[in-house]
Amino acid sequence: MQYVLSLFLMATLYTTTLSQTHRFLYEVHYKKDSTQENITKDHFVLDINPSSIVYYHRGLLVQDSLLKSNAVISSKTLPTSEEMFRFIQHDAGKRTFDSYELLGMDMIKLSGETEQKWILHNDKKKLQETQLQKATTSWKGRNWIAWFAFEIPFPEGPYKFHGLPGLITEIEDDRGNFSFKLIKSEKIDQVQEIQAISFWMGHAIMIDWEKYIKIKKTFYQDPLSFLSNGKVNLTNEKEKMVLTDGTVVDKNNKRQVIKDQQQKIKKFNNPIELDQVINYPPGK
Repeated sequence: MQYVLSLFLMATLYTTTLSQTHRFLYEVHYKKDSTQENITKDHFVLDINPSSIVYYHRGLLVQDSLLKSNAVISSKTLPTSEEMFRFIQHDAGKRTFDSYELLGMDMIKLSGETEQKWILHNDKKKLQETQLQKATTSWKGRNWIAWFAFEIPFPEGPYKFHGLPGLITEIEDDRGNFSFKLIKSEKIDQVQEIQAISFWMGHAIMIDWEKYIKIKKTFYQDPLSFLSNGKVNLTNEKEKMVLTDGTVVDKNNKRQVIKDQQQKIKKFNNPIELDQVINYPPGK
């Protein structure tokens, strides 16, 4: 992979003002199902603002650009990914991370402190003209190898990784389940707001871990429950709804879609944090 890193950004990182967003784009490879060798390739954005840091799917950035330009949004202009409906936010300098996830028609929010205990190594390599240093950590059931850049003075990284004396440009686990690599960056003169993220943050339902497990298991039992609780109503042959993974639901295929969604939920149960694996009950 050829990395694309703005030299202008590298030369001006120390001149950060209170009205800038530093945006980093990561290419992410991950296994949804740890028992298979299939790898999913995706792209995620890390926005570092003066007071907060947001990690989200690139599809939300595309959507936001289309909305601001009054362009027509369709399935052809937006990538289809369930990851578009999950994002993470935390305040600068804080260890509390807020994780947001859309389940059915509800956005839920789960908060908690997290940190990694890093071991710095003498190994070094270069990303273009930028020198990287190796660091390792064992965190949430996985062993991680990271490369960070002193020259990019942000103690941040993709997902919830943070705490090194420079931006994490690469990180992967030692079993090949997850890999994050920085491929592009830019400095934007005004703080950027992603409209969908701002909206969902303002309407999210705050829950704790026990409630989260209960909600996930309830959702598993009927992934289309919102169709019968009045939020969405498919009453005739022409009405359809598209789920976050691109599945089209209509009046006639609801039962099969439920079975398919249950199989997918059980199969794609390989979270970055292994203590978040959920033991789902048998489906209907």
